[in-house]
Amino acid sequence: MISTVQQKKSFQWLYQFSGWTNMFAILTLLGPLFPLFCDSLHMSKTRIGFVLSLLPLSYLLSMFISRWVMRYGPKKTTIDFYFIRYGFVLLLPLAGWIMVRLGDHAAFLWVAMVVFFFSISRAIAETGWWPWFLELISPKVRGKVEAVNSMVATFAAMLASLAAVFIMKNWPGLLGFNVAIVIGVAFGFIGLATAGRLPGGQPQAVEKRNWSLLADTFETLRNPRYGIWLKGSVFFIIGTSCFGFLPLYLSERIGFTADKIMLFSGCFQIGVLASAFFWGWSADRFGSKPVFMSALAGLSFVPVLLFLLPRMDQQSVAGTCLIYAFFGIVLQGWGAGANRYFFVTVLPAAHSPAFCTALNASLQNALVACCSFFYGWLLDFMSPVKFDWRFIHFDNFAILFALMLLCLLVAFFIFRKAHNDSGVRTGEFVSLFLQGNPFLAFSSMVRFHLSEDETRRMELTRKMGDAKSHLTVEELMRAADDPSFNVRYEAIVSMARMPPDEKLIRALSAAVRSREPGLSEAAVWALGRIRDPRALPVLREMLTCEFALIRSQCARALAKLNDQEIVPVIEEAFAREKNDNISAGYAAALGRFRRSDLLPRILELLRRLSDEHLRGEAALSVARIIGGEHHFVGLWHASRSDFETACAEELIKIRQKISGRVPDADKYRQAVAAAARCFEQRNLPEGAAAVAGLLRLARPQSAAIPAGVVLAECEEMLAKHGGTRGDYILLALCAFHAALAHAAKNKLSS
Repeated sequence: MISTVQQKKSFQWLYQFSGWTNMFAILTLLGPLFPLFCDSLHMSKTRIGFVLSLLPLSYLLSMFISRWVMRYGPKKTTIDFYFIRYGFVLLLPLAGWIMVRLGDHAAFLWVAMVVFFFSISRAIAETGWWPWFLELISPKVRGKVEAVNSMVATFAAMLASLAAVFIMKNWPGLLGFNVAIVIGVAFGFIGLATAGRLPGGQPQAVEKRNWSLLADTFETLRNPRYGIWLKGSVFFIIGTSCFGFLPLYLSERIGFTADKIMLFSGCFQIGVLASAFFWGWSADRFGSKPVFMSALAGLSFVPVLLFLLPRMDQQSVAGTCLIYAFFGIVLQGWGAGANRYFFVTVLPAAHSPAFCTALNASLQNALVACCSFFYGWLLDFMSPVKFDWRFIHFDNFAILFALMLLCLLVAFFIFRKAHNDSGVRTGEFVSLFLQGNPFLAFSSMVRFHLSEDETRRMELTRKMGDAKSHLTVEELMRAADDPSFNVRYEAIVSMARMPPDEKLIRALSAAVRSREPGLSEAAVWALGRIRDPRALPVLREMLTCEFALIRSQCARALAKLNDQEIVPVIEEAFAREKNDNISAGYAAALGRFRRSDLLPRILELLRRLSDEHLRGEAALSVARIIGGEHHFVGLWHASRSDFETACAEELIKIRQKISGRVPDADKYRQAVAAAARCFEQRNLPEGAAAVAGLLRLARPQSAAIPAGVVLAECEEMLAKHGGTRGDYILLALCAFHAALAHAAKNKLSS
């Protein structure tokens, strides 16, 4: 068993092994050069399909040798048989000499023989590699490690593609192919040297029992997760097996030379490289299924785009480059999601993971072999088919693209039934990148992980909140667990700006229950701002906690959530509270609930409050109850810069709104005009007295409504304090406005 420390140390050798091996693959049998190499040996497409089918068909051997491989040792098996396969590849350049001396058929037989023995040794080696690879990476980081591994391998493939372009330009024909093969084999041997530094892969004791291939096979197939996986994989493989013939399509139908086809391969690798980390990160965070499902949906567009390429048009180079880059992006997404899903979700549910891996590789590669041969035969058989109409070109390759599209769509609908390895559906996953600012989210997330000081972490935490994207949820939760109080506080404030998310609600709830001074109150405020019903349990719980300030904040938050069930508890707490500053929070909550029966108690609290802002909040609660919140807030803000002018302008507006429907309208107009003149002259005491006179005039007609209670209170307090209590003047104007509206409505109805 490899320790976690050993696993982490081995990643650098894993990445190097993948890089060198991928360079070998691109330059030899597993890259776009090989079909072109076979074509230069005058092979028909049927023969090319047959040769290509040998590569995956050999994986059938895996089912029969999996136990022997585990006893022999996965590491030793991989290294020994990779070494052997490189020796067979070195025999390929002789095919050109054989073609000249013995003819095309002899060259075909030679290539087929070399590929056959190469395939056998490769199948044995990779039967050992997969259980060894499974041992090297922990499931928790598999997505990210495979993403980095894919990035390194892709970068190496890009270098190999550029090298192939250079080789084919300078040594065209068979000589160029032979040079590429020799250089590729050299890269393969370097990769073997790095593989020797990897830990694990030791021989294992395997239970000795009678041969039971059929029993093991049926037992594996009975696994429902593997059953759905296999069905979907069958159609996916049928749909993608014809990708091996794309170089021939680009050469014969579009008219591109070998160096340009290798350029497109480089664009494909760029797409893989650019998206590898994103797909791996997404698979670890949001689950494998939404990743490979969204990539599979994107992959369905590839055959359509290839079909629409202009035929024999060298001007379509840029378009083909873009299509290949997109192809690389979505295929990498499929690989990252599907591989992780198989190893993390399907394989652990199998009775024998080693046999399940071998069976999966055998069945899938056998299908690839059959499809490769079939597609080669189909291209030859349908070669007479040709129909052109404007930009529509129907030929043998068009039939391939139609089959590809159909099979990919069928695979998509089958995989919809696969076990969901996370709570994120495919549609939700795609929508994550349509909400907020995903670019700001990604940039701030990456920089947050690289930040070194507190100030930088605070700034990036704020930006993650500004992005308003669900992509930053994990990083915000990490910031909320930062050792710095300031970073934790910034995280809570940033969470409040985010769309509702269950993980954030849980994190904020934990912060509330922590009772940490400062943070708990901020977390309560954040839950109130988000207004998600999932916050109700913790807010109700903490409404009765031992800290008065938290209780008051919880009342405010519950009022924002319109929790009617909790009103009696808040009312009781308001009556019991001795601290007026804390009571202001309860009053604010009751004001949101429009509790007109509690107006006298809230007005009594307003009398006792000394802080200007708490007075404003209590007055706002009163304004809410009488239905004048918007009016009061506008008047409050206007009075901050010039109190007398704001009051005068408000009185002028009230005078203009007094219509004939209001009883004693002329008397009201005269009183309002007199009060407005006092404020215009900046005579605040006289203005307060004039407003009190207005209230006295309006009070008898509004005694039956909540505004009447407020009018009586404001009249009394203005008589007592004069112009020193601006909050009462503003509240009086707001209540007077509500009383006039009520009077006009009553007269109209009568």
